Amino acid sequence: MSNPTTPFSWQMPTSTDLVTDLPADFEVFGQAVATSMADLLGGTTGQVLAKTSATDMDFTWTTPQVGDITGVTAGVGITGGGTSGTVTVTNDMATTITTNGDLIYGTGSGTYTRRAIGSTGQVLTVAAGVPSWATVAPSALTLITNSSFSAVSSHSINSCFTSTYTNYKIIINLTAVSSTPDMNFRLRAAGTDTSANYNSLRLYGASGGGAAADLNNNGTDDLFKWFMDNTDVQNTFCTMEVYSPQKALKTSLNAVMSSRSGGGEYYITPYWGMQTGTTQFDGITMLCSVGTMTGSIKVYGYGE
Repeated sequence: MSNPTTPFSWQMPTSTDLVTDLPADFEVFGQAVATSMADLLGGTTGQVLAKTSATDMDFTWTTPQVGDITGVTAGVGITGGGTSGTVTVTNDMATTITTNGDLIYGTGSGTYTRRAIGSTGQVLTVAAGVPSWATVAPSALTLITNSSFSAVSSHSINSCFTSTYTNYKIIINLTAVSSTPDMNFRLRAAGTDTSANYNSLRLYGASGGGAAADLNNNGTDDLFKWFMDNTDVQNTFCTMEVYSPQKALKTSLNAVMSSRSGGGEYYITPYWGMQTGTTQFDGITMLCSVGTMTGSIKVYGYGE
């Protein structure tokens, strides 16, 4: 017989074996086959053949582990599922989110929705019971407009009051007047001055002598006024605070004017006023009662 064959070590008769040797040779061959295949014998219905060890032809029959899951059903927020084959499930939050920075918030029991990302500088707050993005009004002074006027009887600024800011500081610098006018200040809305429902108290005096006061009680006069009794004005400034002009509330104002004439006389006028209507104002007007004026005006906004 030949040398054992690989990989099962079965010995086979060769062509030179005598006829009388063949039965014994085949018996040896058959026994080797039976021995190596012994582990394939047996087993019952439903069992599977598994490796017992890493040794060649070393098998065992075993009953496979059967799980108790018979199907996958998609629940809230999940899509897909199935009862056979390859089952795929997907979290629908992945499709609810569409943009980098999106937020997801609950809308009820087991439900949610997308809140799109806000814009630069906004903060997350709550409006009507749900999260929302909002722009916070700055608290520091922010210059809104800066304009100049020359030899005019009036100068108006529109759209300088907006919902972005609550209160405003206005700085006026007069460098020349053509007469000795009263300088007036009015609030305006949509390009039109308002000349009613003004209440005001003014003190005024000059270093040359005396002081006085006057009162405007719910009149049609202007909200703010100061005297210019010398055409040779120098260093004439007025600063005022305007409170909540864009809200549907009474609009209040505090102001102080100071000036110095070429002759060296000083003037000062502190002022308190209120427009008692509920108009949402968006602009201002400076006026001369007579003649013209030259100067500049700056408007700053700030928060509460």
